[in-house]
Amino acid sequence: MEKNKHFLVVNIWPMRDSAELVPERAVNEILAKEYPSLTRIPGDQLLIRFEDARKASASEIILKKLEKEARLSGPAIAFRLVDSGVEIEGLVKKYQIQFKLDEPAPDEVVAKLKRIIGEIVPENIDYDLEYY
Repeated sequence: MEKNKHFLVVNIWPMRDSAELVPERAVNEILAKEYPSLTRIPGDQLLIRFEDARKASASEIILKKLEKEARLSGPAIAFRLVDSGVEIEGLVKKYQIQFKLDEPAPDEVVAKLKRIIGEIVPENIDYDLEYY
C-alpha cells in the first residue's frame, strides 16, 4: 500500500456472483457524467503493465501472472478527476473499482463516490467496499 494515500476499493468476487463490471461503461458513461472534467488515461493498464514487464525481460513466472491478470480482469481503465479540490486517481477492472486519494476526502466526496459505485455495480451483485 502506498504511504499517505487513502483508498476506496470495491471488490466483486466472480466465484460468488458469476458477474463482472463493464469498465468502459463505468468510466465513459457513469463517471464522465458525474465528472465532466474526468481525464481518461489511454490504454488497458493491465496490458500496458504486462508489455512493460516483457520489454524489461521480466521472469517467465511474472509474465505469466501478468498475462493471466490482464486476460481475466481486463480491460483496466484508469482515470483522474477532481472533486471538491480532492485529486482522485481511479481504476476500473472487471472485478474491482479503485479510487486513490492523496488526502482524506470530505464525507460528501466519499458519499458521492459510494453512490456512483452503486450505479456502476449491478443491483444483483454483492460486493465488498473498503475505505482506508
